[in-house]
Amino acid sequence: MRLNEISPFLFAIPSEKNIGVSSAMLPILVVTGTAVYILGSQSKGFPYFWVMTILIVLHGALATRVASLNLMFLFRYFLLWIIFFSTSLIWALYNGGVKVAPFGPTFQDTENTQVLVYAGFLSLTGTLSGWVMAFRRGKRRIVREYVTQPDEKRLLRIGGVSLAGLFSLLYLYVSGGVVRSGAVYVQKSVDTGVTFGVFNIFHFMGIALLVLASSGQAKDLQKYYWFAIGTLAVGMLAGSRADYLPQALLLLLFLVANTTANHNLKRWWSRLRTIIAPALGAVILAWFLGSLIAIWRTNADIGLAIDEMLTGERRGLIIEMRAHSMLNMETANMAIGTLYAAIVNVDTGITGLLWGRSYLNWLLIAPPGFLGLPRPLGLEWDTFIGDQRMSQGGIFEVAEAYWNFGLPGCFIVSFIISYLFGLALSKGLAGANYFFLTWYIVMGMMSLRAVWYQSFAYFRIFTIMALVYLMGLYFAKWFVSNRSVR
Repeated sequence: MRLNEISPFLFAIPSEKNIGVSSAMLPILVVTGTAVYILGSQSKGFPYFWVMTILIVLHGALATRVASLNLMFLFRYFLLWIIFFSTSLIWALYNGGVKVAPFGPTFQDTENTQVLVYAGFLSLTGTLSGWVMAFRRGKRRIVREYVTQPDEKRLLRIGGVSLAGLFSLLYLYVSGGVVRSGAVYVQKSVDTGVTFGVFNIFHFMGIALLVLASSGQAKDLQKYYWFAIGTLAVGMLAGSRADYLPQALLLLLFLVANTTANHNLKRWWSRLRTIIAPALGAVILAWFLGSLIAIWRTNADIGLAIDEMLTGERRGLIIEMRAHSMLNMETANMAIGTLYAAIVNVDTGITGLLWGRSYLNWLLIAPPGFLGLPRPLGLEWDTFIGDQRMSQGGIFEVAEAYWNFGLPGCFIVSFIISYLFGLALSKGLAGANYFFLTWYIVMGMMSLRAVWYQSFAYFRIFTIMALVYLMGLYFAKWFVSNRSVR
């Protein structure tokens, strides 16, 4: 049985038919979206946000169909989608009466928001186009049978348990303990000289090894997935959301889907019916727990946090924030703020286009921090409009793309990232290659941090996986080589 049939929601790839559908539909959507953007810019009476909301919904439906319910890709895609759908819909409903970013309400005007929504539409199109291109003809070959030798499976299991367990506990140590012990968020952190993102990558690498070790066997899948979820729960106890909560819910979703699904279902609609209820439940739970952790880590009292969730000012989807009404999306609100900052800084000539300078800085911050080399600050430190900083940390993928290359950059950057993401899966499936499959899983699990906080996370994964490959050539060639199959 093929690997993408054993774990259809984790390793699914676009069919030839779906590739053809996307090839026909994406150009039509782009032309339509561009026409709507031009009409919205020229005519004040044109219902720009209503039309764009409909187009974004259609875009999401197309992506779900084309991706054949690959939840790892859809996790990344909908991290982008939810921001632009929510912004467009809230503007269609309230016409600016409800904002989508906590800071700088005067900069969140109609003109800037029209640019923001169109930039997002281009990014979504680039994301889906890159994924499809990674599986076009000649790149879709999949081994007929996924063979795991007993000794390889044992090594995958040992490596997975060791990495996931060790780095979960290491994060708890460097963060200063759990929130309820008084170590609120990272106020008592311990400096180890290793950046936070590196912990995540090795932790996710351990989880990836456990996923591969399960090989679709129900008994192993249950044990390994629950162990991985447990290691992620440790990070949540320290008050972290972005790198532990979504990943735990994603693994839980895979666990439910693989347990309940009939793997012989070929139709995407049949798969969708299997996953739609648990997926909606995961989204609702993610919003609730994300908000709860945000409140909890400010007072280290879970009882007070729950009371604030139920009765305080931060309850509900629309809240009052800094003297204006705002759609409550937690970290996503900050991400939107960075895109507003990029639009204003570029379009008013405050900084103009950066033409790739922030991406070139990745080369300077790639060496480990303990080496003590000069490390320029990330673009998130420049998200000022006048004296108003629009972010409290992190730079949204689309914001950095727009700041560097304008609207075309929103499509191109998202296309490249998504293409490389798909290519890792394509190469992994073509040779049942543990190295590329691990890379694919790690990249997928890092999506929230990479999309909402810093695209540099993808580059950091590349540098670490390059080292893993070199070590594998000498010490574990079976891990980096294509499998011989019957």
